[in-house]
Amino acid sequence: MSSLATRKIENGLNRVRAAGGQHPNPVLASSLTLISPATQSVLDDILAADGNFDALSRFSPRLPWDHVTLNHLRAAASLRLNDPVSAYTHQRTAYDAFLQMLVDLPRWLITTLYALSKDLIHVARHADRHLMADGRRPTLVEEATRRVNQGFSLCLTDREPQLSVSRKWGTYRMANLLFALYLRQHAYKLCTSMIRAIRTAELPPLENFAISDHITFRYYRGMLAFRAENYAAARDDF
Repeated sequence: MSSLATRKIENGLNRVRAAGGQHPNPVLASSLTLISPATQSVLDDILAADGNFDALSRFSPRLPWDHVTLNHLRAAASLRLNDPVSAYTHQRTAYDAFLQMLVDLPRWLITTLYALSKDLIHVARHADRHLMADGRRPTLVEEATRRVNQGFSLCLTDREPQLSVSRKWGTYRMANLLFALYLRQHAYKLCTSMIRAIRTAELPPLENFAISDHITFRYYRGMLAFRAENYAAARDDF
């Protein structure tokens, strides 16, 4: 591992460390998105310095954000090397590390949670296709779904008394991700259970959420009501 590659990795870590301490954080989510220019630039710099990505596997994290960032970069590097199963493993580790931190973090990290969740799902689908091509059972999307559900729960059940900084504002955005996953898996009962959990939670009115979140949620809820032949409820949502 060259000193230049080490500096390039450190630069990437520092960007996330700095963004992770800001409120709000315009840089954090993009720095932790797999296909973002920020991520790809770090990989380009490491490759230019060493000709490979081995430095990432030998670099040791020092701060909590480093566990997220390093595994995120390892996932992006694995995708470049056409190894989606390893990419999923690293992205899952990054996601788990982020969830551990999210327990004590406020609303402004919802955008980063959503970005990491979408990437986890994307890589899981890619990895499952790879497993199927090798004659193995595809299980990673289901596993990723369970982790995204953990992210949803951390939003729904946030006990922060100050609503303006509560993670509850991420509830519908995460729910909409889960709706898409559950419906592809024909897990209609899980959709119904999620709607019930949201109905009984102490949340701000649906109309107070971002318009994209509440319209998408009403679409899914209406579609499920129509499927259950509850046409009056479906008409109200549509």
